[in-house]
Amino acid sequence: MIKASLGSCKNQLRKKYKAVRREMSIQQRQQLSDRIFQTLINSQMFKNAHTIYAYVSINDEVSTDKIINYALELGKKVAVPYCIPNTSNMEFYFIDSMQQLSKGTFGVPEPTPNPDNRAEDKSALILVPALAFDRNGYRMGYGKGYYDRYLADFTGVKVGLCFSACVSHCILHGCFDSCVNYIITDNFTKFIAKK
Repeated sequence: MIKASLGSCKNQLRKKYKAVRREMSIQQRQQLSDRIFQTLINSQMFKNAHTIYAYVSINDEVSTDKIINYALELGKKVAVPYCIPNTSNMEFYFIDSMQQLSKGTFGVPEPTPNPDNRAEDKSALILVPALAFDRNGYRMGYGKGYYDRYLADFTGVKVGLCFSACVSHCILHGCFDSCVNYIITDNFTKFIAKK
C-alpha cells in the first residue's frame, strides 16, 4: 500500500514538473541551459575531470549538446548512455562526436555499443538528468529506474542539471533512489555532502 502510494505521488509530481518545463519557451529553455553550461564549465570539478559521463538531452531537458561538444574540444573523454534492450539497465560508451549517435530507446540519441569503447570507470564525473531535484540531492526521474540502478555503485562526482523552477524543497523518495552531490541550476549551485 505504501509502495503504491509513493508511486502515485511520484506520478503526480512528474505531471507537475513536465508541465513546468512545457510552459517554457524554446528560447527560455536555451537561455537557462546556457547559464547552466557556463556554471558547469567554470567549475573546478569540470576543469579537473578527465572523463565525463553525460546524458544526451532531448525535448525540454536541460541541453547538454554544448557541454558534450565543449568537453570533446578540450580533449576530455566523453561517454554517453546506451539503454540495453528489454532491460532497465544502461551502459556508457565513449564517443568522439555527436554524429556517432543514432536514435535509440525512447527516441534518445545513443552510441553504438562496442566493447572497445565501453566506459567502465565509475569514479568519473557524471551529469544526471531529472524532471526535478530536491535540495537534498534526490531526483525525480522518468520512472524507468535506469539512473538509480546505474548510480547505485557510482563512486565519482554526481552532478544534477536542472532548471531552478524544477527544484523542490523535498521530493518523496524510496530506499533505492539515488541522490547527487551537486545540483547546478540557472541561478544557483547546491552542494550535497556524499551519503
